[in-house]
Amino acid sequence: MFTARFLRQQFAWVMSIAALLSFGLVLAMVATDYHLTATYYLLPTRAWEMLVGGLVYLAPKTD
Repeated sequence: MFTARFLRQQFAWVMSIAALLSFGLVLAMVATDYHLTATYYLLPTRAWEMLVGGLVYLAPKTD
């Protein structure tokens, strides 16, 4: 909500960076076999899925 209000021009970029960081965290945890249950269930490692959905919604609409 903060980025949507104060960083309106860069909102998609901020969401993209956050999604990449979250996905990178998933890859790092899976690659090291460290807390696999937490990797699946906790928000920091699942946030990229919601952020990618938001980016798809923000994508330009075509007819």
